[in-house]
Amino acid sequence: MTIIPDKNIIDDGRCGDLMWLKNILHLPAEVMTGLATVIGFALIGNLDADEQNALGNMLFLIGQILSSNATQLQANQPSPTDELEQRIKALEQRISSLTP
Repeated sequence: MTIIPDKNIIDDGRCGDLMWLKNILHLPAEVMTGLATVIGFALIGNLDADEQNALGNMLFLIGQILSSNATQLQANQPSPTDELEQRIKALEQRISSLTP
């Protein structure tokens, strides 16, 4: 794992040639929104309604897949509440073992 200087981006080796995508994902929200708007308007310029619909549906599907995968990853991670509850139980056990 390497840190790319002046970008605050960590290269964990999983992106390969998609390092540009990591850079885009770390842009401020306003810049990402502006970039998406410009790309969206650029794409509709030469496409008829059917092509726009097909491309929009494909991009929407890609977004749904990414969102579903991220949701599942988050659901499989222990929540901070679970970790706190485990720490509290461990402390309670230590306290009870100290008292006669």
